[in-house]
Amino acid sequence: MNISDIQKNISLIYKISLIIFLAGLFLIFSSEEIKQKMYLNKFILEYGVYIGIGTLISGLIFMYFFFEYIFLSYKNKKKINMFKNDLLRELKQLSLDEKKVFAYFIVNNTKTSNLDIKFESIQEPKVLKQLLAKGYLYKKYVRLEPFYIINNDIWALLHDNQNEIFYEEVFWSDK
Repeated sequence: MNISDIQKNISLIYKISLIIFLAGLFLIFSSEEIKQKMYLNKFILEYGVYIGIGTLISGLIFMYFFFEYIFLSYKNKKKINMFKNDLLRELKQLSLDEKKVFAYFIVNNTKTSNLDIKFESIQEPKVLKQLLAKGYLYKKYVRLEPFYIINNDIWALLHDNQNEIFYEEVFWSDK
């Protein structure tokens, strides 16, 4: 039994507990008329205690799952925000040459560009190698010609925080 089997079984437990909880609530709170039409009166009289216990236990399991889901969602959102803040801080601290590369992408409104580089071994500047090493850019080839692609997280942060990242006057002056 591996981890994925355990996760499937836990997921199944939560689904079954939700079904039992909802069925128990239906049996407990349905009107007498519905109970008579569905012939449930005798069943409820005979097994009412077990229905109540099953509803209570499955409700507790479902509530545990629900609050666990909310807690983990909050925790993940907090981690993502911390990651974005750290990444934004790193982008603000990039060298002017590194920021010029990103400015090229922003000005041309594209995530992919060859940056006018035809022969990467001769023309690829050191700044591109630095950005590739940091994981901010990725390189793909089309007919042996390199194309550079901005990481999705970086692209989103560049668009949302242009004024903060490109605060130097070099980027905002009319040349």
